Amino acid sequence: MARNKSDERKKRNIRTRNRLWRKMKEEMIWNWDKEVVKGFATIPRTLPYFFKIMDDLSQYKPVSSTYFALWCRLWDSSGLIKIKNPTTLAVESGFSGQRAVSTWRSRMKILEEKGFIKTKPLGNEKYGYVFIVSPYYAVKKLLSTKEYTDEGSYNALWERAEDIKATDLEDINFD
Repeated sequence: MARNKSDERKKRNIRTRNRLWRKMKEEMIWNWDKEVVKGFATIPRTLPYFFKIMDDLSQYKPVSSTYFALWCRLWDSSGLIKIKNPTTLAVESGFSGQRAVSTWRSRMKILEEKGFIKTKPLGNEKYGYVFIVSPYYAVKKLLSTKEYTDEGSYNALWERAEDIKATDLEDINFD
């Protein structure tokens, strides 16, 4: 049944797109419904809410772009990323210049301290292996320890999760 609802929504969106942009070239449409999908990452629809919470917690050192660059490196639901070249991740996170890698490492440290990632070294690289913790789990943990107290942002996250029928927040209990 859910598939049918999704198919109907897709058909409706295509009809609307074609009505609004009649001369849309096929090459302009990124179709990830193809049998072999390359260059696509699955993300939670609540990710913008997590970004706000992360950046609120990082005290004027935004970490969401670093987290997103990491997320885009996930290949499967294992949550594990192997970082071969920190310079590449620094650039993908939006940092440049001589301090790009050190800035990236400082953001990685914050993400780890706040519980959004776990890391292990690989050779000389402190952040060689990265495990992305479920952002739902990380935020709920921060709330349970009173490290995050912005009730408005949490309620907005909760409402969005309910809108998309995600039960992840409900399923996590630290009591």
